[in-house]
Amino acid sequence: MTFLRLTLFSLITLPAVAQNRMISGSVQDAETHGALAFCNVTLLPYQTGAITDNQGSFKIAIPSDAPLPTLIFSYVGYKNDTLSLWPGQDKYAVYLTPAKGTLQEVVVTGVSKLTLLRESPISISGVSSRSLEKATESNIIDVLTKNVPGLNAVKTGPNISKPFIRGLGYNRVLTLYDGIRQEGQQWGDEHGIEVDSYHMERAEIIKGPASLMYGSDAVAGVVSLFPFVHRAKDGHLRGKFISEYQSNNHLMGYGLRLGYGKDHWITNVQGSVRIAGNYTNKIDKTVYNTGFSEKNASGSVGYSSSKGISQLNLTWYDNLQGIPDGSRDSLTRRFTRQVDEFPTDNVKNRPMVPDDELHSYQLSPLHQHIQHARIYSNHHYQIGKGDMDGSLGFQQNIRREYNHPRDPGQPGLYVRLNTMNYGVRYHLPEFSSLQISLGINGMVQDNKNKDATDFPIPDYRLLDVGSFGVAKWKHKRWTLSGGGRYDFRKVKGNDFYVRQNATSGSGEQVFLPDTAHAHLQFPALSKEYGGVSWSLGSTFLVTDNIGIKVNAAQGYRAPSITEIASAGLDPGAHILYLGNRNFVPEFNLQEDIGVSADFKEYAASFSFFNNNIRHYLYLAQASSGAGRRE
Repeated sequence: MTFLRLTLFSLITLPAVAQNRMISGSVQDAETHGALAFCNVTLLPYQTGAITDNQGSFKIAIPSDAPLPTLIFSYVGYKNDTLSLWPGQDKYAVYLTPAKGTLQEVVVTGVSKLTLLRESPISISGVSSRSLEKATESNIIDVLTKNVPGLNAVKTGPNISKPFIRGLGYNRVLTLYDGIRQEGQQWGDEHGIEVDSYHMERAEIIKGPASLMYGSDAVAGVVSLFPFVHRAKDGHLRGKFISEYQSNNHLMGYGLRLGYGKDHWITNVQGSVRIAGNYTNKIDKTVYNTGFSEKNASGSVGYSSSKGISQLNLTWYDNLQGIPDGSRDSLTRRFTRQVDEFPTDNVKNRPMVPDDELHSYQLSPLHQHIQHARIYSNHHYQIGKGDMDGSLGFQQNIRREYNHPRDPGQPGLYVRLNTMNYGVRYHLPEFSSLQISLGINGMVQDNKNKDATDFPIPDYRLLDVGSFGVAKWKHKRWTLSGGGRYDFRKVKGNDFYVRQNATSGSGEQVFLPDTAHAHLQFPALSKEYGGVSWSLGSTFLVTDNIGIKVNAAQGYRAPSITEIASAGLDPGAHILYLGNRNFVPEFNLQEDIGVSADFKEYAASFSFFNNNIRHYLYLAQASSGAGRRE
C-alpha cells in the first residue's frame, strides 16, 4: 500500500503544464514518395509521441522550453531517422529509406540514455515487433534465439526456456521487463520467464557484462523485453487482435490489446490466453505432461506534461505447467505416470498413460502453478537543463510444484518471493559534446516458504544497493563511453526447522518454540558481498555504412541463494541441492571487438570476444550413500 500511495502521489503532483509548440509534418518513402501510415514518431527526451495517419501526416505538441528537442521516426522495414527541431520551423517533411540493416536503430538497454546502435560500443542486438510476431515458437525466449546469434536456451517443456548468452546462463543472464529486473526464482532448470509474449513491442540483447548499469547477475548479458505502449493522443481508440494455432501440440492462443490517448493522458489494456496439449517429436511421439495453460492481463495509464511523463503499469501472469519426468514402460516404450510415492513408487511398475489422456489438454495432477504480479511506475522529467529517469516497482512471484500422487492438492514446493525494485538516474546537461549520467538502483527482497513438504532454499531477506556513473563523448565519427559502479548486497535469514508430519509422513516447517523432534535444516544466515564493475569502449564510423566497435568490461555477480544456502530437495527437478556458504562473488573481464556493415541491399556483422571469469561457481554432481543425486 505504501508503494501504491507513493506512485499515485507522484502521478498527482506533476509539474504544471507550460505552453506547448505544435509541430506537424508528413512521413514518406524516400524512393517512391508514398505516404507511410502508422509510423511511430517519438519525442526525445520525453519518450512521448504520435502515430501518422492514413496520409502519413502527424502532429505533436512540443514543450516550448524543451532542451534540444529531437524526433525519432521508426517504421518496420525502414531505417530509423532522427530530426532535430529548429526554433523557427514548425512543419517538416521526413523521408525514410528502406533498409535491411540496423546501424540507425535506437537502443535503450545498457546505455545511459536513448542512443543510436552504431554509437554504442557494447554488443547489442535488437529484435523488432515484426520479428516477434511472425515467429511460431511457443515462448518469447525461443523466438529471440531464432533472431539473435550468440543467444541460446535450455528447454524444459515447450513453454519453459532459459536464456544463455555466449554459453552462460541462469543467474548470469539478467532479464528485464520494461526496465525492471525480472525476479521469479530463476535458479531452477524448470523456472521460465513469466511474461506475456503476445504483446511485446521489441527486445534488446546485450552480449557481455552489463553490471555497470544493472548490478549483480548481468555478467553474461541482458535480455531486455519491452511491452507494447500506446503513444497516439488523437482521441481514437485503437486495438489489435492476435490469434494462433500450432498443430504439433494443438496450441491455441488469443490476444487482445486496446489503447486510447488524448491531451495529456494515455492508457492501454491487454490480455491473452494460451492452452496447449502434449507435444510430439519423431523419437518419443507424444510426450506426456508437456501441456500448459497460460493467462495474462496488463494495463497502464500515463500522464505527460511540458516537463515529462509518468506511467503506472500493472501485469498479471498465471500458468499451469506440466513437467515431464520421462518414465516409460520398458517393453512398449510408452509413457507411464506416477501414482505412488517414495519408497513404494517403482518406476518399472508405473501404469501406462491412457491414449485419451495422452492426446488431450488435460494436465497431470503432478504439475506446476506459477503466478507473477507486477505494479510499477516509470518517470522521466526535465530538471533544470538536465533530465531525470526514475522507476519504482513491486513484484510477487508464487511458485507451487505438486508432486504427491496420494495428495495432489499438497505442493511439494511452495515459495513466495516479494521484490521491491527502485532506481533513479540523472543526466547532466551536455557540455562540449560530453554526456554524464549518475544513478543509484537496486532491490529489496523477501522470500518465504509456505505450506510445502520440501524446502530446497531457506527463507531470506536481501538488500541490493548500487551506485554508478557513466559518460559519453562524441566527436565527428568517434564515440567514446565508459563508467564505473559499486554494488553492495546483504542477505539474512533465521534458523529454519523441519520435521516429519506424524500423519502424512512428509516434511513440514516448524517454528520456535515448537521444534520438538525437528532438525535445523538451515542455520541462521548473514552474508555481505560487494564488487566493482566498469566498462570502457569506443566506436568509429569508417563510413556511413560501416562501423567498428571495441569494448572492455568487468562484471560482478554475488552468489545466488541456492549456491550459498540450499540444503534440500527440489521436487520438480528431483535434485538435492547443497550450497556452500564460503562462496565469494564472481568477477569476469571480457574484451569485444566487432565490425558492422549496413547497406541498402544487405547487412552483416561479426565480432570476437574473450571472457575470463574469476571464482567461477558451478554445479557439481555427487552421490549419497543411497545413490541419490545431490
